[in-house]
Amino acid sequence: MTRSPLTHLRNLILLTLFFVTTAHAATAWQEDFNAPALDGKGATGGSTPTIDMDGVTKWSIDISSASLTATSDWFRVEGELFEGRDLDGPAVWETESIDISGLSNPSFSLEAAESGDHESSDYFDVYYSLDGGAFTLIPNWNGQGSGTHTLVGDIPDDGDWGTTTVTQAVAGSTLAIRVVMLNNAGTEYLRLDNVQVTDTTTLTPIYDIQYTAEASGDSPKLGEEVTTSGVVTAAFSDGYFIEDPAGGAWNGLFVYDNVNAPTRGDLVQVTGTVAEFNNLTELTAITAYTLVSSGNTLPAAQTLSTANVPQEQWEGVLIRVETLTVTNHDLGFGEWAVNDGSGDLRVDDKGSYTYTPVTGDPLHSVTGLVDYSFGNFKIQPRDDADITPQASLVINEIHADPAADLPGDANGDGTRDSSEDEFVEIVNNSIWDVDISGWTLADSTSVRHTFPAGTVIPSRCAVVVFGGGAPVGTFGHSLTQTASNGALGLNNGGDTVTLNDGISDRTAVTYGTEGGDNQSLTRYPDITAPTFQKHAEIAASAGALFSPGTMVDGTAFAGCISSGYTPIYDIQYPPNTNGDSPLEGQIVTTEGIVTATFYSGYFIQDPSGGEWSGLWVHDAANVPYVGDRVRLTGTVAEYYNFTELDSITDFDVLSTANTIPAPQVLPTGDVAQERWEGVLVRVEAVTVTDDNLGFGEWSVSDGSGDVRVDDKGSYTYAPSNGDNLDAVTGPLDYAYGEFKIQPRDDGDIDTPTPVFINEVDAAQAGTDAAEFIELYDTGDGSTDLSGLVLVLFNGTDDLSYNAFDLDGHSTDSYGYFVLCGDSANVFRCDLDVSPNTNLLQNGPDAVALYEGDAADFPNGTPVTTVNLLDAIVYDTGDEDDAELLVLLNAGQPQVDEDAAEDADFHSNQRFPNGSGGLRNTDTYGQEFPTPGVANFRGCGNPATLIHTVQGSGDSSPMEGQAGVALEGVVVGDFQDTTSELSGFFLQEE
Repeated sequence: MTRSPLTHLRNLILLTLFFVTTAHAATAWQEDFNAPALDGKGATGGSTPTIDMDGVTKWSIDISSASLTATSDWFRVEGELFEGRDLDGPAVWETESIDISGLSNPSFSLEAAESGDHESSDYFDVYYSLDGGAFTLIPNWNGQGSGTHTLVGDIPDDGDWGTTTVTQAVAGSTLAIRVVMLNNAGTEYLRLDNVQVTDTTTLTPIYDIQYTAEASGDSPKLGEEVTTSGVVTAAFSDGYFIEDPAGGAWNGLFVYDNVNAPTRGDLVQVTGTVAEFNNLTELTAITAYTLVSSGNTLPAAQTLSTANVPQEQWEGVLIRVETLTVTNHDLGFGEWAVNDGSGDLRVDDKGSYTYTPVTGDPLHSVTGLVDYSFGNFKIQPRDDADITPQASLVINEIHADPAADLPGDANGDGTRDSSEDEFVEIVNNSIWDVDISGWTLADSTSVRHTFPAGTVIPSRCAVVVFGGGAPVGTFGHSLTQTASNGALGLNNGGDTVTLNDGISDRTAVTYGTEGGDNQSLTRYPDITAPTFQKHAEIAASAGALFSPGTMVDGTAFAGCISSGYTPIYDIQYPPNTNGDSPLEGQIVTTEGIVTATFYSGYFIQDPSGGEWSGLWVHDAANVPYVGDRVRLTGTVAEYYNFTELDSITDFDVLSTANTIPAPQVLPTGDVAQERWEGVLVRVEAVTVTDDNLGFGEWSVSDGSGDVRVDDKGSYTYAPSNGDNLDAVTGPLDYAYGEFKIQPRDDGDIDTPTPVFINEVDAAQAGTDAAEFIELYDTGDGSTDLSGLVLVLFNGTDDLSYNAFDLDGHSTDSYGYFVLCGDSANVFRCDLDVSPNTNLLQNGPDAVALYEGDAADFPNGTPVTTVNLLDAIVYDTGDEDDAELLVLLNAGQPQVDEDAAEDADFHSNQRFPNGSGGLRNTDTYGQEFPTPGVANFRGCGNPATLIHTVQGSGDSSPMEGQAGVALEGVVVGDFQDTTSELSGFFLQEE
């Protein structure tokens, strides 16, 4: 839950008290005052102070020596902190008796803060008691107190308590913590937060558990209970392997644990008993488990020879063996053997992989955890990524020197470019499809291209990497990509081209000056020739200067086209001007990646994308998923001039979860063309030009011309004329004489992140030195505010009196941005402007957020709604200003900062945080200021504690009650299907 600091906190000063500290501490008891049910708990002043401690069990208060005579005096929870204000006598906060008997090295900590002009008689004292004994004061904390007080509030600038740490050994069975506060003015605040009791645990390194010189290999810690920590390198059904982040010998361990379910990359701390299960050292009987962090980098796999793996030092360690041959495909019980020439090594099937070993298969590498069972060491691959075929990847053609003019246009985009028309062709000459995602292509200077996720070269097919441009054509139905670093940079006079898998070079080719002769260099015969020749000098080329994606004679590689396969390009590309398919009425078999599914069919597209690469399939019988690669047979039809595949007779899913072709980014005026029919397209920086063209259609434009958008998909966005959208994406459909984009879901309509005014503090006591305006972007975070301006309007004459450019600024990672008059007085101020005091008039006035610049709003500018994004019209008990209210939506109220008769200590805030919408003010309320964090209101219907709902009997004491509000952490859920949530577990924090 977001911390909500209280009013005008000039300096948040934290005091942390520790007794015995190390890097590994577990929390045994805590109070952070975050539970909504705690807000307001404590004492509030008046003629007779009110004490509300209902439901509070972990701590108590004593105000018998304090004097809380007014409702503005309190000793209570305020905004997720425990706060003392104008106490006029010592007030006591004290914990329950905390059991620390089972802790090895207990310690406690708390945070203390002060705000306001305290005197030498004001103090914040911390005591502790062990085993019910007398309380011991911690005196003169870090020189900021005295011999009789922990902290004394007489620091002139209220900013020197600082943060410091004290350590002290604690021994006992119970602990109580007491805090005593004293101050004597409504402008003075003492605050307590994050009280914790922790236990420091001594960790046993995995190395100390595993290392042994004994021939048996048994752990020296056998039978001992230990606590250790490591990064999860693999998770299986019966437990998981952990490894020291540094990796290496003796640094891996199996944890037998079917209760906790960490994922790869989790850093965990585990307590259990060291055991030897059939001579496998493991941690079992787990008594404590802590997830420390997630997403950590795994230790690098140790590269070993197959003969060196079966050693005790590698047990539990992530290893890799390379350049292998399967020597026995069936050793029984799912095990098989590989050998790199040094000796056989067993591979087991505890993991989840689809590879089926065949004796004699060449493998590039096997990665996995070293396991031990039934007298044998063995590798446990985790998934398919751990078993890499010995793919015969061949650099088959290199083009470093494109010829002049159009003859050099190798990428087919209609323009010869000396850089963009360079290319490298790589052929997969193995019997497996090969995933080269993340692999790199380099010249002798640097890496020029990184293959994106989802790059899988089919068996006996190829990938062509061009230097740049937008390749157009089928290229033998090979994969096509362009250099991710902007160019291939091939040297005409000679260079070396290297393909690397992220660990080692898989293949490399060096050429010389022959590369600078206006044509490519290629192997001939393709794939198998040991040397390269100039392309046009090979008779089979018929004089062609290059053949990217095909063999020298222009025919496709064997694996790029299935027998009887018709490419989408050949179905879509029309030889005439009417746009009809040349194959209309013919039965064809084609393949593609599913890019969108709708109620009556789906769109498929060639993986390489581009013109003429998309097709609508009218098919209500089969239901593929986006990302499926499908092969289907049907009849080519023109449905009212819309090319489609109909009457589907055969349907096969060849693979799933493939990367779909990137959407073709186009100007709106260029979308409505036959070449893009069925293709996934995207238009950017557009404005809604007509929100109702009938039948759910609407139009957008980026200034180059309108394009229609339809509602065949499932999205919630409701267009409105003038709406600005970051982008609209979808396959291009055609119906009733119009091309139209079909967004698939909400993710295809990118609405700009809304930025609005979330809080304004215009009235304060004294010189108004901590006034501010807070903007919020609904929590997206890091939203660029360039092009926006905040304008202040005076209700006296309804003219502007100041304006502030926000160029170069952005919201923080939580979505907040604060503009203030003096950052020394405002917590989390992002932009400090002038004047320091009286930045905002008390009202009736207005703050407005516009698109524009401060230069557009010189002082004296009349109120306007042109380019207006949001506004608040406010006052402090004044009459409404009708001229300013035009800034708001009709019927929205002027906001009174003094509505709670405490304007000096309140701000106007949206409740709930971020609610209401642009130019709406009906959710504003008044509370203590919270600049830069979520607005928090300590009123309304609080959440009921979960343990109150549960009760102590078989049935809930609240059974039958409606409208019960709960708050907690979701710790588990149930799903009837992958898309239907049927329930979840909630647990108190």
